[in-house]
Amino acid sequence: METGGIFQRFGAFLDRRRLPILLFMSAIGLLFAVDLIRVVADGKQDPWLRFLAVAATIFIGWVTWMGLKGAPDLETRSERLQDEVSRLEGVVAAFGKDYFELWTTKLRMIADQLEFGGADRISVYRFEEGQFTMVGRYAERPEYAAPGRTVYPANQGVIGAAWNSAEGFASVADLPDPKADLAGYREQNNKTWRLPIGVTNALRMQSRSIAAHVLKHPATSERNAIIVFESETPHRFDDLDLRERCTGAWGQETSRFLESMRIREPELRFAKTRGF
Repeated sequence: METGGIFQRFGAFLDRRRLPILLFMSAIGLLFAVDLIRVVADGKQDPWLRFLAVAATIFIGWVTWMGLKGAPDLETRSERLQDEVSRLEGVVAAFGKDYFELWTTKLRMIADQLEFGGADRISVYRFEEGQFTMVGRYAERPEYAAPGRTVYPANQGVIGAAWNSAEGFASVADLPDPKADLAGYREQNNKTWRLPIGVTNALRMQSRSIAAHVLKHPATSERNAIIVFESETPHRFDDLDLRERCTGAWGQETSRFLESMRIREPELRFAKTRGF
Protein backbone atom coordinates (compact mmCIF):
# COMPACT_ATOMS: atom_id res chain seq x y z
CA MET A 1 0.00 0.00 0.00
CA GLU A 2 2.83 2.32 0.91
CA THR A 3 4.79 1.35 -2.24
CA GLY A 4 1.71 2.04 -4.36
CA GLY A 5 1.45 5.48 -2.80
CA ILE A 6 5.06 6.20 -3.69
CA PHE A 7 4.48 5.21 -7.33
CA GLN A 8 1.32 7.33 -7.45
CA ARG A 9 3.16 10.38 -6.13
CA PHE A 10 6.02 9.76 -8.58
CA GLY A 11 3.54 9.42 -11.44
CA ALA A 12 1.82 12.67 -10.43
CA PHE A 13 5.22 14.37 -10.24
CA LEU A 14 6.07 13.25 -13.80
CA ASP A 15 2.67 14.31 -15.08
CA ARG A 16 3.01 17.83 -13.65
CA ARG A 17 6.50 18.22 -15.11
CA ARG A 18 5.97 16.34 -18.36
CA LEU A 19 6.66 19.28 -20.65
CA PRO A 20 9.89 20.46 -18.97
CA ILE A 21 11.16 16.86 -18.96
CA LEU A 22 10.37 16.45 -22.67
CA LEU A 23 12.10 19.71 -23.54
CA PHE A 24 15.14 18.70 -21.49
CA MET A 25 15.34 15.28 -23.16
CA SER A 26 14.90 16.91 -26.55
CA ALA A 27 17.79 19.29 -25.90
CA ILE A 28 20.05 16.42 -24.82
CA GLY A 29 19.02 14.30 -27.82
CA LEU A 30 19.68 17.09 -30.32
CA LEU A 31 23.28 17.25 -29.10
CA PHE A 32 23.80 13.74 -30.49
CA ALA A 33 21.46 13.96 -33.47
CA VAL A 34 24.21 14.70 -36.01
CA ASP A 35 26.30 11.74 -34.85
CA LEU A 36 23.28 9.42 -35.00
CA ILE A 37 22.44 10.55 -38.54
CA ARG A 38 26.04 9.85 -39.59
CA VAL A 39 25.79 6.32 -38.16
CA VAL A 40 22.52 5.72 -40.02
CA ALA A 41 23.98 6.98 -43.29
CA ASP A 42 27.20 4.96 -42.96
CA GLY A 43 26.59 1.66 -44.77
CA LYS A 44 29.76 0.20 -43.27
CA GLN A 45 28.37 0.30 -39.73
CA ASP A 46 27.02 -2.79 -38.01
CA PRO A 47 23.30 -3.27 -38.99
CA TRP A 48 22.20 -3.48 -35.35
CA LEU A 49 24.08 -0.30 -34.54
CA ARG A 50 22.42 1.41 -37.50
CA PHE A 51 19.02 0.11 -36.34
CA LEU A 52 19.59 1.49 -32.83
CA ALA A 53 20.70 4.81 -34.33
CA VAL A 54 17.51 4.97 -36.42
CA ALA A 55 15.39 4.17 -33.36
CA ALA A 56 17.20 6.81 -31.29
CA THR A 57 16.79 9.38 -34.07
CA ILE A 58 13.05 8.67 -34.30
CA PHE A 59 12.74 8.91 -30.50
CA ILE A 60 14.57 12.24 -30.44
CA GLY A 61 12.31 13.52 -33.19
CA TRP A 62 9.21 12.41 -31.32
CA VAL A 63 10.37 13.97 -28.04
CA THR A 64 11.19 17.23 -29.83
CA TRP A 65 7.81 17.30 -31.55
CA MET A 66 5.97 16.61 -28.25
CA GLY A 67 7.89 19.37 -26.56
CA LEU A 68 7.11 21.87 -29.30
CA LYS A 69 3.49 20.74 -29.32
CA GLY A 70 3.18 21.33 -25.59
CA ALA A 71 4.82 24.76 -25.59
CA PRO A 72 1.56 26.62 -26.39
CA ASP A 73 -0.12 24.69 -23.56
CA LEU A 74 2.61 25.84 -21.20
CA GLU A 75 2.08 29.44 -22.29
CA THR A 76 -1.68 29.09 -21.82
CA ARG A 77 -1.16 27.57 -18.37
CA SER A 78 1.19 30.41 -17.44
CA GLU A 79 -1.44 32.94 -18.52
CA ARG A 80 -4.08 31.15 -16.47
CA LEU A 81 -1.82 31.14 -13.42
CA GLN A 82 -1.14 34.86 -13.89
CA ASP A 83 -4.88 35.50 -14.10
CA GLU A 84 -5.39 33.51 -10.91
CA VAL A 85 -2.67 35.47 -9.13
CA SER A 86 -4.32 38.73 -10.21
CA ARG A 87 -7.68 37.49 -9.00
CA LEU A 88 -6.26 36.49 -5.61
CA GLU A 89 -4.50 39.85 -5.27
CA GLY A 90 -7.87 41.49 -5.87
CA VAL A 91 -9.44 39.33 -3.17
CA VAL A 92 -6.70 40.30 -0.71
CA ALA A 93 -7.11 43.98 -1.56
CA ALA A 94 -10.88 43.79 -1.12
CA PHE A 95 -10.37 41.96 2.17
CA GLY A 96 -8.11 44.71 3.47
CA LYS A 97 -10.42 47.41 2.16
CA ASP A 98 -13.31 45.79 3.97
CA TYR A 99 -11.26 45.81 7.18
CA PHE A 100 -10.56 49.54 7.06
CA GLU A 101 -14.14 50.34 6.09
CA LEU A 102 -15.44 48.40 9.10
CA TRP A 103 -13.17 50.39 11.38
CA THR A 104 -14.32 53.65 9.79
CA THR A 105 -17.94 52.70 10.47
CA LYS A 106 -17.12 51.75 14.07
CA LEU A 107 -15.28 54.98 14.78
CA ARG A 108 -17.96 57.06 13.08
CA MET A 109 -20.47 55.70 15.60
CA ILE A 110 -18.17 56.76 18.45
CA ALA A 111 -17.67 60.18 16.89
CA ASP A 112 -21.43 60.64 16.60
CA GLN A 113 -21.85 59.89 20.30
CA LEU A 114 -19.26 62.57 21.07
CA GLU A 115 -20.92 65.00 18.63
CA PHE A 116 -17.79 65.37 16.52
CA GLY A 117 -17.65 68.07 13.86
CA GLY A 118 -15.34 69.06 11.04
CA ALA A 119 -12.52 70.06 13.41
CA ASP A 120 -12.36 66.69 15.19
CA ARG A 121 -10.80 63.27 14.59
CA ILE A 122 -10.59 59.86 16.26
CA SER A 123 -7.97 57.15 15.66
CA VAL A 124 -7.10 53.71 17.04
CA TYR A 125 -3.58 52.29 17.15
CA ARG A 126 -2.61 48.71 17.93
CA PHE A 127 0.53 48.27 20.04
CA GLU A 128 2.94 45.58 18.86
CA GLU A 129 6.71 45.13 18.93
CA GLY A 130 7.31 48.35 20.80
CA GLN A 131 5.42 50.66 18.44
CA PHE A 132 1.93 51.65 17.34
CA THR A 133 0.32 50.80 14.02
CA MET A 134 -2.85 52.58 13.01
CA VAL A 135 -5.79 50.24 12.43
CA GLY A 136 -8.57 52.75 11.99
CA ARG A 137 -9.38 56.44 11.73
CA TYR A 138 -12.45 58.60 11.25
CA ALA A 139 -12.80 62.30 10.55
CA GLU A 140 -15.62 64.20 8.90
CA ARG A 141 -13.14 65.93 6.62
CA PRO A 142 -11.41 63.55 4.17
CA GLU A 143 -8.06 65.32 4.42
CA TYR A 144 -8.03 64.63 8.16
CA ALA A 145 -9.22 61.06 7.73
CA ALA A 146 -6.21 60.25 5.54
CA PRO A 147 -3.59 58.22 7.42
CA GLY A 148 -0.29 59.81 8.36
CA ARG A 149 2.73 57.88 9.59
CA THR A 150 2.78 54.12 9.01
CA VAL A 151 4.05 53.47 12.51
CA TYR A 152 4.15 55.64 15.61
CA PRO A 153 6.92 55.37 18.24
CA ALA A 154 5.71 54.52 21.74
CA ASN A 155 7.63 57.41 23.33
CA GLN A 156 6.37 60.36 21.30
CA GLY A 157 3.43 62.71 21.56
CA VAL A 158 0.39 62.51 23.76
CA ILE A 159 0.02 58.90 22.63
CA GLY A 160 3.39 57.98 24.10
CA ALA A 161 2.67 59.90 27.29
CA ALA A 162 -0.62 58.04 27.78
CA TRP A 163 0.90 54.66 27.07
CA ASN A 164 3.76 55.14 29.50
CA SER A 165 1.69 56.65 32.29
CA ALA A 166 0.36 54.65 35.23
CA GLU A 167 -3.16 55.93 34.54
CA GLY A 168 -3.04 55.04 30.86
CA PHE A 169 -4.34 58.49 29.94
CA ALA A 170 -2.85 61.80 28.85
CA SER A 171 -4.27 64.97 27.37
CA VAL A 172 -3.52 68.51 26.36
CA ALA A 173 -6.22 71.11 25.83
CA ASP A 174 -4.43 74.32 24.92
CA LEU A 175 -1.63 73.88 22.43
CA PRO A 176 -0.67 77.22 20.83
CA ASP A 177 -2.65 78.25 17.77
CA PRO A 178 -0.41 77.16 14.85
CA LYS A 179 -1.97 79.78 12.58
CA ALA A 180 -0.95 82.58 14.93
CA ASP A 181 2.13 81.06 16.60
CA LEU A 182 3.54 78.18 14.56
CA ALA A 183 6.93 78.42 16.29
CA GLY A 184 5.26 78.11 19.69
CA TYR A 185 3.18 75.19 18.46
CA ARG A 186 6.29 73.36 17.28
CA GLU A 187 8.21 74.15 20.44
CA GLN A 188 5.56 72.91 22.86
CA ASN A 189 4.99 69.73 20.87
CA ASN A 190 8.73 69.12 20.88
CA LYS A 191 9.64 70.04 24.46
CA THR A 192 6.53 68.88 26.30
CA TRP A 193 5.42 65.96 24.15
CA ARG A 194 8.72 64.91 22.54
CA LEU A 195 7.34 65.26 19.03
CA PRO A 196 10.13 65.96 16.50
CA ILE A 197 9.92 69.25 14.63
CA GLY A 198 9.91 67.44 11.29
CA VAL A 199 6.89 65.37 12.34
CA THR A 200 5.03 68.47 13.49
CA ASN A 201 5.73 70.19 10.18
CA ALA A 202 4.25 67.23 8.31
CA LEU A 203 0.99 67.12 10.26
CA ARG A 204 -2.11 67.43 8.07
CA MET A 205 -4.21 68.25 11.11
CA GLN A 206 -2.64 70.63 13.60
CA SER A 207 -4.61 69.70 16.68
CA ARG A 208 -4.82 71.94 19.75
CA SER A 209 -6.75 69.46 21.92
CA ILE A 210 -5.53 65.86 22.14
CA ALA A 211 -6.58 63.10 24.50
CA ALA A 212 -5.30 59.51 24.43
CA HIS A 213 -6.43 56.50 26.45
CA VAL A 214 -5.14 52.94 26.48
CA LEU A 215 -7.35 49.99 25.59
CA LYS A 216 -6.94 46.61 27.28
CA HIS A 217 -7.22 43.12 25.88
CA PRO A 218 -10.68 41.76 26.83
CA ALA A 219 -9.26 38.42 28.03
CA THR A 220 -5.90 39.30 29.59
CA SER A 221 -6.51 42.95 30.58
CA GLU A 222 -3.08 43.80 29.16
CA ARG A 223 -2.69 47.05 27.29
CA ASN A 224 -2.95 46.28 23.59
CA ALA A 225 -3.99 49.52 21.88
CA ILE A 226 -4.68 53.20 22.32
CA ILE A 227 -7.51 55.43 21.17
CA VAL A 228 -6.78 59.06 20.35
CA PHE A 229 -9.19 62.01 20.20
CA GLU A 230 -8.06 65.21 18.45
CA SER A 231 -9.52 68.61 17.68
CA GLU A 232 -8.39 71.89 16.23
CA THR A 233 -10.55 73.53 18.90
CA PRO A 234 -8.87 74.22 22.27
CA HIS A 235 -10.48 72.75 25.41
CA ARG A 236 -12.60 70.52 23.22
CA PHE A 237 -12.85 67.39 25.37
CA ASP A 238 -14.10 66.53 28.82
CA ASP A 239 -11.27 64.41 30.21
CA LEU A 240 -13.39 62.84 32.94
CA ASP A 241 -16.08 61.83 30.44
CA LEU A 242 -13.53 60.30 28.06
CA ARG A 243 -11.83 58.35 30.86
CA GLU A 244 -15.14 56.97 32.08
CA ARG A 245 -16.08 55.90 28.56
CA CYS A 246 -12.70 54.31 27.84
CA THR A 247 -12.52 52.37 31.10
CA GLY A 248 -16.19 51.36 31.04
CA ALA A 249 -18.36 49.30 28.73
CA TRP A 250 -17.72 51.64 25.79
CA GLY A 251 -13.93 51.08 25.86
CA GLN A 252 -14.29 47.36 26.55
CA GLU A 253 -16.53 46.92 23.54
CA THR A 254 -14.01 48.78 21.35
CA SER A 255 -11.24 46.51 22.60
CA ARG A 256 -13.33 43.40 21.86
CA PHE A 257 -13.96 44.76 18.36
CA LEU A 258 -10.22 45.23 17.91
CA GLU A 259 -9.48 41.62 18.82
CA SER A 260 -12.37 40.21 16.81
CA MET A 261 -11.00 42.05 13.78
CA ARG A 262 -7.48 40.67 14.18
CA ILE A 263 -8.20 37.71 11.90
CA ARG A 264 -9.12 40.19 9.13
CA GLU A 265 -6.23 42.53 9.84
CA PRO A 266 -4.01 43.10 6.77
CA GLU A 267 -0.25 42.84 7.00
CA LEU A 268 1.66 46.03 7.54
CA ARG A 269 2.91 45.75 3.95
CA PHE A 270 -0.66 46.05 2.64
CA ALA A 271 -1.50 48.74 5.20
CA LYS A 272 1.35 50.81 3.71
CA THR A 273 -0.34 50.69 0.31
CA ARG A 274 -3.33 52.34 1.94
CA GLY A 275 -1.12 54.92 3.63
CA PHE A 276 -1.43 53.39 7.08
